Amino acid sequence: MVAPDFSEAGLTEVLTDYTPYLADSLSQAAIYVSQCYQGSPSSSLGCGPFVKPYLEAKAVDRDAPCPFSTMCKTDDSNMLIDTGFLNSHYDFGINAPEKERFLFRMALSCAPLKTEGYSERYNVSQDRSYTQYYYGPGGNNNYTFAASNDVFYELMSATNMSSFIADYSVKLESASLYNGTFIEVETTFQPVPEILGQGRDVFIVFLSAGGVVFLDQTLDPWYYATTPVELEFLSVKSHATVYRQEQASSALACAFQEQYCMPPLNTKGNCTPLGSPRDVRQLIQKFSPNEKISQRIKWLIAAVQTLEPAPFDVLNTLGQQALSAHRTLLQGQQGYLPPDQWKAEVRNWFDISLAARQNAYIKTATGPPSTVHEAAVRRPANDVERTLCRNQKVTSADYVSFSFLGLMIILVFGLAIIAVSCWLEQLASCIQRRWGRDDYQHLEWITNGALQLQRLAHEELGIGEWESCDTSIPVTRQLDELATLDLTDRSHPRFASRPKEIAGPPSQQDTAISWDSTSTLDTQNLGFFLFDVSGKPLSVTTSPREYV
Repeated sequence: MVAPDFSEAGLTEVLTDYTPYLADSLSQAAIYVSQCYQGSPSSSLGCGPFVKPYLEAKAVDRDAPCPFSTMCKTDDSNMLIDTGFLNSHYDFGINAPEKERFLFRMALSCAPLKTEGYSERYNVSQDRSYTQYYYGPGGNNNYTFAASNDVFYELMSATNMSSFIADYSVKLESASLYNGTFIEVETTFQPVPEILGQGRDVFIVFLSAGGVVFLDQTLDPWYYATTPVELEFLSVKSHATVYRQEQASSALACAFQEQYCMPPLNTKGNCTPLGSPRDVRQLIQKFSPNEKISQRIKWLIAAVQTLEPAPFDVLNTLGQQALSAHRTLLQGQQGYLPPDQWKAEVRNWFDISLAARQNAYIKTATGPPSTVHEAAVRRPANDVERTLCRNQKVTSADYVSFSFLGLMIILVFGLAIIAVSCWLEQLASCIQRRWGRDDYQHLEWITNGALQLQRLAHEELGIGEWESCDTSIPVTRQLDELATLDLTDRSHPRFASRPKEIAGPPSQQDTAISWDSTSTLDTQNLGFFLFDVSGKPLSVTTSPREYV
């Protein structure tokens, strides 16, 4: 797995490989989500190689209560997404016996924050000002974030709508806790108590639309753009009314939590509480049944952590590219956005996080590309870690899996059905005879068979001496002759009677026959038949017996 070790190589050398690798991994996850999470996995290409094309959240509440006391813009129209428990074997493809599997759960609660009472205008000069937002001190400042109030007009004066280059700006401020203390390297501000809460990591996403113009009024509480602006489009020499963001920036806060359940999974008390990721991961040792299980899960968590698949990592890495609205932004002009667009954004971040987590387990097994510096790679160090790398399930079009048991069941039952169909009639007949049942129906069934119908036709002509007439296959005596076709009327062919034997010596008249090239000769039983062109037999004798 990729895990920078700055003690073994220079910071610049490691980050030169690691940063692009991380950005590319999350970009791939974002593309995967657009194809397989939000589209139709059955018709999309490339929805693999995960054992499950997408992981679906078990609970999505779009009308959740405010998770930040009274600081939300609305009290009952907020967002809560919960994966429920995901199985390491069935959902992430980590192949292991049941006694070594674990469950993972992730929950995200988000809400747009009030700015009234938590923001203040700060004038830098007569024509320059900023809006400072106070949700907790950040860095060396007593405010969390500051955004310029002049970006829109600066861009308007520097360009025109024929060459507009404005874009969204996304700034992330996060706070991570471990054992009640902020983790310095993962914390950029110290939230106020209403936002911090208990047992969770929090982050605030500040969205600044800058010079972006909205072609329609946007009532979404995060993108909120209702201030009209009259713009001149120089390329077409026309004016239009567009809209800009109401404030310099708007804030969206989220709380993030994780939970793990250790094997045996059906035992109560084997789950950590739903809490801050760092706190939960440190509790794994306590809830693991043995050291081997603990070592397995710690290695997997470390592998996932290096690819930073948490929702705030997605935003921190992808920036404005993580916005769904960015796909409909063209040359700084934003098309229509629904009133709940921010909820679609939260769901997109959550899905990207899940896809990145799926991908992280596979990348741990397959290893990083050769372009990543060896100093940024941590190889498996023991048998437990090496076993995990060899037991990651990955779907592939090069192989096809099938159930041998299912195949054998189909084969056995198929053969049984064929055997029953072959012997059912004989078995029913045997039972009827043995029990003395009226066998008229059975005989009628047999007599209407193809072979029995042929027997009946031959017997009506007096041809053959037949046996087994009450079975499906009647037979004649050996060397008995059967009827031939009478083709006198080719539109109405019929059986011809067997030649009749005539007593007495042959006459001279019978042996004096004509012969021409149209006659047909058939030598059987020391004699032959002649037929003229119409098919009528001619009399001829070459033996003591005469045929007509």
